[in-house]
Amino acid sequence: MNNAQKIRLFLIWAFACIGANLFCTVCGAYEGDQGYWADWLRQLMDGGFGGFHGNYPPVYVWWLWVVSRIYSVTGLGIDKNYLLKFLCLWPVFFAHLGLLQIVWKWTVRRNLPALQLNLILAFTALNPALLAGGPMWGQVDIVPLFITVAAFSLLFTPGKAKWAFPVFVLAILTKLQMIAFLPVFGALCLRRVRIAWKGIPIALGFAVLVLLPFIIAGNVKELLSEAYVASASMYPYSSYNAANLWMWTQGNVCLDTLPLFGLSADGIGKYITANTVGKSLFCLFSVFAFIKALRIRNPREAFKWATWNALAFFVLLPEMHERYILCVVPMSLLWLSRAEKKNYLWVVAITLFAAINVLFINGFHGTDMWPWLSALVCLTFFIAFVVWILPCKAKACALNLCEKLP
Repeated sequence: MNNAQKIRLFLIWAFACIGANLFCTVCGAYEGDQGYWADWLRQLMDGGFGGFHGNYPPVYVWWLWVVSRIYSVTGLGIDKNYLLKFLCLWPVFFAHLGLLQIVWKWTVRRNLPALQLNLILAFTALNPALLAGGPMWGQVDIVPLFITVAAFSLLFTPGKAKWAFPVFVLAILTKLQMIAFLPVFGALCLRRVRIAWKGIPIALGFAVLVLLPFIIAGNVKELLSEAYVASASMYPYSSYNAANLWMWTQGNVCLDTLPLFGLSADGIGKYITANTVGKSLFCLFSVFAFIKALRIRNPREAFKWATWNALAFFVLLPEMHERYILCVVPMSLLWLSRAEKKNYLWVVAITLFAAINVLFINGFHGTDMWPWLSALVCLTFFIAFVVWILPCKAKACALNLCEKLP
């Protein structure tokens, strides 16, 4: 496959990716999250960065500020509708495209059979978990995940490894949950410490630029406290709709400080809780993944251990939400780009579990999707009618008529 064919292949799946994202955007969003976006946009419109009092990290707040300027200039009212969802999701569309480009870059280097290559790209472009958690739900988890995937990819890209640490810092400034990848990423940086340390000044520069408007406005302390401290204990439950160890053993929304195994809270039971046990288990797994990552010599193993550490983050820790399993999916797709066939099933299973967990909470709504689905079905029928059913002369006449139209 020559370069022109590789680029053509990427463009085909890029158009499919954008089409799927736009189609899923018209699905009904999760009401609660849309309310947050609308409220934060009003804050930014009225008071700028200084008037923002949400519990979201700063990078995405920049985009919300841009959207607030759009509403301000056009004079449109901020309401929970498709326009709000569409404008807030622009970074999601580009992040999904960026993820597809990274997977394509790593996959085409392997000279795989055309069918296998197309299946990997299709699974990335049309991934049901990413579509359900992003354009359908109306959330933006894929944005920091794409940035994290880019950081891992840069570590193994000649001449660009020094940018990996700054990009990973940018990911954490976009979503705190990216610490799920820190044990593996940190070990990989230690293996390349002579290159990685060069990125520290760049990372500091990124952080200052991102936080600068909040520093000038005087509310940077409140922003960081709400986004990285208060939000961590906002829902102190064993599981918050997350299909993990604590949903299995404790049930949904049980307090993570309740003693396990029926123990009394007056004795040792106060230490045997979902909070302490879950965090201890994750720390142990992270140490194990860190040690394994110190010995990694190829990208395939790096992507694999980053995938499993992110899954351990969701499975073992309490206070997980249903969408936090999405942390695993983009990294597993990067692993898929280098993995052997025998490992494909793991990636498919991860995507299936993530999609189902998200759809349990926010699934397809017929009243939102039927008009669009009806339009696609009718369009398919009419195109098929012209291509397969009309006589050749009729098709030629139709084409001639189209050419004459101004």
